[in-house]
Amino acid sequence: MGEPYGAAAAPAGFGPPLSGAYAPAGTGFGPLLPPLVTGGGAGADVRRDVLGPDAGTTTGTPTPSPSFGSSFDDFVTRVAWGEVWARPGLGRRERCLVTLTALTVQGQLDALPVHVRAALRHGVTAGEIEETLLQASLHAGFTAAGAAVEVVRRALGDEGGVA
Repeated sequence: MGEPYGAAAAPAGFGPPLSGAYAPAGTGFGPLLPPLVTGGGAGADVRRDVLGPDAGTTTGTPTPSPSFGSSFDDFVTRVAWGEVWARPGLGRRERCLVTLTALTVQGQLDALPVHVRAALRHGVTAGEIEETLLQASLHAGFTAAGAAVEVVRRALGDEGGVA
C-alpha cells in the first residue's frame, strides 16, 4: 500500500498535505499559508468603497491589532475585498445583488442592512432589490426570502427609501 499520505511526497498534482498552517516537519514543503497582510491595503479600500467610510471589520467592530480576530479580519479583507470584490468580471452593482441573494439563502439577516446600504450606494434601486429577493425566494424558499424582505424593508426605511 505504500506510505500514508503525508509521510512522503504528495501524489502528482495534489500538492502537499493540508494539516494546519504548516506542513509536517521533514516534508520540505514549508509554510502552506502566505504571510498575513496587515493594514488591509487595496482590500480595505474596496471594502470602504462598497460599505462606506464607516465600515468596521468583518466582524462589524473595529479590531485593534493584534487582538483576537485581527488575523481573520486581515484574511477576509485580503481575499474577499482585495481579490474577489476587486475582480473585473462583475461590477459592484451585480456583486451587491449576488451578496444580497447569498445572505438571503443563508438566512444571514443581520448582515442584510449593511449590504442593502452598499447596494443603494452603488446605484441598485429598491425595485431591483425586491426583484432579487423574489428570484431568491424560488431557490432559497419563501420563508427565507420573506424574512429577508422584512429586514430589507426596515433598512430601506432607515435609508429614506421605499418602506
